[in-house]
Amino acid sequence: NADMTAGKTALRAGAYEAAETIFTHLSESGMSDAFIYRGVGRSAQGKTAEEQMKIEGQRLFEKAKGCIIVLDGRGKELSSEGLADFIAKKCVEGDGEFSFLIGGSHGHNDETRSKAILVLSFSKMTFPHQMFRLMLAEQIYRALTINAGMPYHK
Repeated sequence: NADMTAGKTALRAGAYEAAETIFTHLSESGMSDAFIYRGVGRSAQGKTAEEQMKIEGQRLFEKAKGCIIVLDGRGKELSSEGLADFIAKKCVEGDGEFSFLIGGSHGHNDETRSKAILVLSFSKMTFPHQMFRLMLAEQIYRALTINAGMPYHK
């Protein structure tokens, strides 16, 4: 249906733009170096799920820096306060740079998950990448405002 396709495209574009706004605000305020990377998407089509996850993991780790957090439905669920505590602890330990790795629809393979400092889950559900990126950007911003004692959190 053309109407559904147009609506889906507009929703993803809006989510992408909103996430970019959050990251611009974070960057301008000097609050954090956080990088979000996603899987390879369509370039791995035609491959098995295992092959896709392997290719995605390799490509993600080529870009990743600092404290690596893998987003996967099989990971640990944290509250906003829990994520804030994790980030604060890592910063105290000297890890001020974070890479959040978003996998494809199959998630990440065991090898990729084993290389992460934290495997984090928002839910067992599958989300469109742009929407998930927006939710992740907001949670990073929320965690940093919690740690800074700012009123945004509630």
